[in-house]
Amino acid sequence: MITPIRKNILVKPVAADTISTGGIFIPDTAQVDSDRVEVIAVGSQVKKVKPGQMVFRKHHLGTEILDNDVRYLLLDEESILAISN
Repeated sequence: MITPIRKNILVKPVAADTISTGGIFIPDTAQVDSDRVEVIAVGSQVKKVKPGQMVFRKHHLGTEILDNDVRYLLLDEESILAISN
């Protein structure tokens, strides 16, 4: 398991929708990464989020990490914009 340090947060991207709100299928080549991610682990200095929460991140930020063929992103706490209820 990857353990973030200081103000870093380990997140797992949530799969993007494959069908638009109008019912149109979106092919893989046209899909973009979702800004909604699940918090997996937090560093010791992170105060606002906890593992298991769904949050929104700044678009295209984070360091991609592959661990056992699972894609994670490592973000700093400032990259989190909102917590999803």
